[in-house]
Amino acid sequence: MILLILISVSNPICEECHSSALYDSLKVSAHKVLDCSDCHKNFEKYPHPKKEKKYCENCHTDVVKFFEKSAHSKELRCFNCHGRHEIISFKFPGGKIVISKKCATCHTKEGEKYFASIHSDALKKGIKEAPSCIDCHSEHYILPVGEKESPVYYKNVPKTCAHCHENKAITTKYGLPSRPYSTYLKSYHGIFLEQGVPYAANCVSCHGSHLILPASDERSSINPKNLPKTCSKCHPGADWNFTKGKIHVEAKKEVSPHVFAVRLFYTVFISILVIGFVIHIIFDFIRYIRKKGGE
Repeated sequence: MILLILISVSNPICEECHSSALYDSLKVSAHKVLDCSDCHKNFEKYPHPKKEKKYCENCHTDVVKFFEKSAHSKELRCFNCHGRHEIISFKFPGGKIVISKKCATCHTKEGEKYFASIHSDALKKGIKEAPSCIDCHSEHYILPVGEKESPVYYKNVPKTCAHCHENKAITTKYGLPSRPYSTYLKSYHGIFLEQGVPYAANCVSCHGSHLILPASDERSSINPKNLPKTCSKCHPGADWNFTKGKIHVEAKKEVSPHVFAVRLFYTVFISILVIGFVIHIIFDFIRYIRKKGGE
């Protein structure tokens, strides 16, 4: 009962000096169940502004620990991204777009490219599965590209993209290619990447990192007219003939009949060879037993 009384009188007391806009923003935030004193009572304990994350740590212990290990921890505090009162969760309607705009305030060039991409367009259309910055870079444990633990480290990029593009529910629902990650791993590029070759092409090498567009878009790096330029980044002198080869190929009759025919031939041919070797070994063993028995 005492707690309820404290909560009921605390906001009016604060509002005597502070704008009611603060309370309006708090009502629509992820913290709408909290009272002013839940955060502000900690100011006496942690008075320095740079220790503001200590306020958050009282509830978000694990999150703060991850953040302290991130690339942002030295320059930013929780409130730089989340705000102070109107704290928007990415789970809110439109939350991913708000967070992406927040990232773009510092990462301007990357933001401009992202907001022109097919991923951003999908989010604007209300497709909640579409990725924003946090889906690729993580929310709090954000690491530089060169860190091996980073989801955007060159060797981890295909797995990061696969979270959506190898998800059967998502690819089926939106009519996307079904197995781009699996087929990539079987390609020349994928095999070399798995072996740790740093210059082997990954997803961003061809599709881009932020300005990702469908092949039908003339601005896309994988648009047929742009492929020679894209491939030339790793293969100098690549021409139209060079770009005819496909990376994401499934050996299925309806997808790639030529690859299917070659694989079928080699499957039958190698099977016959194996069977022939086995028969040869069996007859050779029988001959050996008979010869041994005749001695």
